[in-house]
This record gives sequence, C-alpha cells and structure tokens, in this order.
Amino acid sequence: MITDGSFLPLAILFFLRRRSEHISQPQALGPFVTGILVVSLLALIPLRLIHEVDIFWRQPLWIISLLVLLNIHLLIARAEGWRISCYCLPATLFCLTAVPLPSFIEDAMIQKLTDQVVHLGHKSLLLAGYPVQVIGNILFAKGSMVDVAEGCSGIRSIQSGFMAGLALGELFRTTIAKRLILLIIALTLAFVGNSARIFVLGQMAFERGVDAVNQAHDSVGFAVLCLVYGGVALIAWPLTQWGKSPGKLIKKTYQSHE
Repeated sequence: MITDGSFLPLAILFFLRRRSEHISQPQALGPFVTGILVVSLLALIPLRLIHEVDIFWRQPLWIISLLVLLNIHLLIARAEGWRISCYCLPATLFCLTAVPLPSFIEDAMIQKLTDQVVHLGHKSLLLAGYPVQVIGNILFAKGSMVDVAEGCSGIRSIQSGFMAGLALGELFRTTIAKRLILLIIALTLAFVGNSARIFVLGQMAFERGVDAVNQAHDSVGFAVLCLVYGGVALIAWPLTQWGKSPGKLIKKTYQSHE
C-alpha cells in the first residue's frame, strides 16, 4: 500500500520479537501442518510465474502474499502451537500494507476520493473569496488550470496513514478499539490534508499562476504526508495512554499446563 516497503521486514521482525517475549513452553504439532506447509510452498511457484507474465496484475500478488503469511503462521504453529500463531497475527498482517490494492478497488477509491477532495477544496476556495470554477476534476482559477489527477486524490496519503495507524497501534500494543480510533484519525487527517492541498494549489493558481502551482506541487504533497505522519504520531501516545490497563500476557494461556 505504500510506495517504499523496504523497511517492513525489519518492522515485522521487531513486532514478532516483542510478542515472542511472552511465549513459553512450545507446543509442537504433528506432520499434518508440515504437509500443508509443503503444499503451500509449492503453490507459490506457479503463482510467481503467473505474476512475472504481468507484474501489474495484482490478484496473483495478493494470493502470493496471503500464502506467504500462511506459511509463516504454519511455521510458528509447528514450533509453538496455534495459540501463539494466532497471537502473532497482528504483527504479520502488517506486511500486507506493502501490497498494492487490487486495481478495481484502488481505481474506485481514487475516483471517489478525487471527487470528494475537489468538491471540498472548491467549496473552501469559494468561502475564502476565490471565485474558482470546477469542471470535472479541473479547477479554473483566473485563467490558470489545476488538474486534480490520481496523485492528488489522496490515495497515497490514506494508504500511508493506514500503515502508520497500524504500526503505532502495534508498537504501543493498544486495544482493538483504540487501534480503530487511531485508524479513523489517520484516514481523517489524510483526507483533510489533501483537501487543504487542493485549496493551497487553487489559491496559488489564482494569485500567482500555474507556474507557481507546478513548482510547489510536490512540496505541498510532501507537507501533507508529513502532516499525516506527524499528526498520527502526536495523537497516538496520549490515546494509547488514556485509560491504559495492563494487557493480557500470553503466558496465562499456559498456566493450565504448569
């Protein structure tokens, strides 16, 4: 879901390492899990070949990613038992944030987000006293044209905000309810930030022309991304500390075996 997922393997290993601190007394399983693991690994070969035919075909990529997750959990279950495997699920699911959304989902989201940010940006410009016209996804400001393309829809900021919300929720080991709140805040910040981006670019087009818009386009987008990351980080700490209670350790699972 994010442009550069190179750091994700280290992040996932870190999250798994933190959860492994509460693991004790492994419960090894029989050969059944091993058989499933072998079949799952073999299934990756034809899927990988299919994906190489068209690297932009995302459905095989999702199947491959889910099979890799299955293999990881089978290995954990074989060594530690199914309870531990399920316990590590939040950490491993985090890696799916690096997998691009299926095209039909992403295209629908881009179109919807583009319409919404253009509408909100246009209304904000009118309220601020800038007589900007809008036709489709194009803003016309005093003879200058601002085309709100795919990159301005906010899809990348929303995907990055989603990833940041999941990462901080796992980092602070918050409850499910707080993680959902954090995700909602992250998505809201991304949407509002990109609407503000349209407002700023429209204002610049009205006052300084399209050349100024072209020069500031990437800088404004980067500022929005920093706003999303910074806002989520600033909100995450007080949110996770509010009403905090000690989490249930996985060790309790094995008390009945002691």
